[in-house]
Amino acid sequence: MVNTMIRQSSSSSRCCEGPSTVEVLRKQEMSACYQCRDYLEAADSKAESVTEATRAEMLEWVCKVSSFLKLNDDIAITTATLLDRFSQTPQGNTILSSVPSYRLATMACFYLTTKVHAHEAHDDLCPCTVSAETMSAFSHGLFSAQQVEEMELCILQSMGWRTNPPTALTFVREFLLLLPCSVSSKMKDHAYQLCQAQIQGCMLDYDLFALTEASTIAFFAVQNALRTLGMDEILLKHIAAIFSYATHTDYTSRCSEQIQAALVVVRDKPSPTSPPFLKKRRQQRRRSSASSTSTSSSSSSRRRHRWSARRMDSLDVSPRAVAV
Repeated sequence: MVNTMIRQSSSSSRCCEGPSTVEVLRKQEMSACYQCRDYLEAADSKAESVTEATRAEMLEWVCKVSSFLKLNDDIAITTATLLDRFSQTPQGNTILSSVPSYRLATMACFYLTTKVHAHEAHDDLCPCTVSAETMSAFSHGLFSAQQVEEMELCILQSMGWRTNPPTALTFVREFLLLLPCSVSSKMKDHAYQLCQAQIQGCMLDYDLFALTEASTIAFFAVQNALRTLGMDEILLKHIAAIFSYATHTDYTSRCSEQIQAALVVVRDKPSPTSPPFLKKRRQQRRRSSASSTSTSSSSSSRRRHRWSARRMDSLDVSPRAVAV
């Protein structure tokens, strides 16, 4: 499945000459619309204002509903990316002073993402369509279908109708295309699964996900995955140089140790979507990552959302059991 998506992306990129796909994505990421800014720091410090915990709770809700509807991880990750980018706009900043408005915006982002991207990542075993009425039902009647659609229109207008932000998984797929031919397709499949686990885990972390460029997250996620799969360090350095050259970015100067350690930590947290081969080595990685993250900054550790404390239970993932 992963190789199919990669081959499709590769064939489409060869159809025309000019900048590569990863260059175009990097240029899009650097545009003003998708720049990373600390929007919570600039928000009003009122008791009813949105906090990092509020964001984590709502994105966990997105993961639960996405899992219940049997949607691909791309949907939850794209929703989180769209929500963070909308929150940085002038219209999005106004909802940060009201938790109910932020909850409605999260639901509208999920609704919008499923309409645009669900056909690409949908599970054929569950041919369901998410409507505004469905989102209203998910909210237990807290928001009407009309309110969901009105917030969706607000998001579209504030984002300039840009509903396809470059996500970390998008960059991962492009980076995997740049791997040498000596890397087997099986290793690429496993690397992609490992990257999915890391990115979905870090999605709840405001510092790591919202304030770090998607290409940077993808770069270190792929590095972690290939290292976990036993790739030689010399080849890893060569591949890192290829990625940096393709995006015209020196990723090694971007707090690499802290980001890599943080991605390893969130990857090893219990998650229902983690690849099976991760479970055998989780205990060993948890011991090694604990020593690696001891040097992380105190501000980052203070903000970090504890995934294990909010573990998702698949038995509770239903329209009635998921509370907004």
